[in-house]
Amino acid sequence: MKDVFFIPFPKPITQREKCERWIKACGRLQEDFNVDKIKRCTYMCSKHFVGGKGPTDIHPDPMPALLHNDEQLRRFKRKRKAPTPRSKPIKVSKKDVSTAAECLLQLSNQLVPEHESSSSVSLDPDESIVACTENMTVGCEKGIQTDSVSTEHKEVQTIYEKNFLNAKIENMLLKNEIKLTRLDDKCDSAKSTPLSLHSIKDDDVKMKLFTGLYYDQFLALIEFLGESVNNLTYWDGKNTKENSKKGTRKFSPEEELFLTLVRFRRGYSVDTMAHFFGISSSSVSVIFTTWMQLLYCHFNSYRSIMFPERHHFRNNLPRVFKTFKNIRCTIDCTEFFVQMPRDFRRQGNLYSSYKNHHTYKSLIGVAPNGAIVYVSDLFEGSISDRAIIEQSGFLNYINPGDLILADRGSPLKTY
Repeated sequence: MKDVFFIPFPKPITQREKCERWIKACGRLQEDFNVDKIKRCTYMCSKHFVGGKGPTDIHPDPMPALLHNDEQLRRFKRKRKAPTPRSKPIKVSKKDVSTAAECLLQLSNQLVPEHESSSSVSLDPDESIVACTENMTVGCEKGIQTDSVSTEHKEVQTIYEKNFLNAKIENMLLKNEIKLTRLDDKCDSAKSTPLSLHSIKDDDVKMKLFTGLYYDQFLALIEFLGESVNNLTYWDGKNTKENSKKGTRKFSPEEELFLTLVRFRRGYSVDTMAHFFGISSSSVSVIFTTWMQLLYCHFNSYRSIMFPERHHFRNNLPRVFKTFKNIRCTIDCTEFFVQMPRDFRRQGNLYSSYKNHHTYKSLIGVAPNGAIVYVSDLFEGSISDRAIIEQSGFLNYINPGDLILADRGSPLKTY
């Protein structure tokens, strides 16, 4: 028993996985030796480890109790080979398949006259009689008969294979036609909805009513947005998903932009928009949020241009503003209700004493002609109007001498 020592068993509380591996290596029944049987005084003999010197970095666990001879020890020490890498499957697009099918169909049609001419020649009775009269020997007659029979079998087999290939190709082409007709039906269904771009694009009054733009202006907006409208990453709550929403796109980019502008202009609810466009409420929410973010990314850099100088609309002021000299815009803060956050500190910051609710607050600027020319970022509901004016960057757009209209509680008179 020289060089033999005992190693404490791993504790189930701190090293449960290691303890279970050691129990399994002991080879005892589950009822006799399990995790519940491990106590402070449970030990493992050093001879149960590879080399007989206890656990090492290479072999931290004991050998299974059934391994006794040298051959089994050698198998235990042998390392497992790495798995062979799998070859990646070759992806073939549907366009390539349809093109190949059409080429095969054309090739098979070109081969039809050749088979028909050869079959007519070989099965012509006059030529077979001439051949028999020229060769009167019995052996020649047998040879000719054998050759004609084999030729007939080959021709029949060739015609069968040709027909089978044609049937497969036609089946493939029919499937593609069915898919195209389904896509056309979806487009037709989109056009037949109660409210669609196709139904009102020729009516300037309705286009202006629902989107605020004429159809030519709408097309200019689509062109301005560029190719990004065809490769969108759709919003899906906390996650995002690529343009291929595990299926085909039901609406074209023009229809999706039309949906977004209608909701911007008219303020319809999600359920109302879903009824008008014949889709689910969740689809409306996904499309609207995605396009809202897209429009923000494109127009955010044009904020200074959207806030025009006062000389741009001086000659076209409404009658009620004629008496105001150097008027630039009218401002006011608005608040949006939000859910109560879980964080107690944010609960106090978001709570608005004016609305008695948790809100987000924003500063809005409106030109004399009614156009919204400035929208600040959102601030927590507990912030004051003065702090929003200072922190939002609104004062950076104001020039000396500009007249800003606000309610009585606004602190603008101090600037």
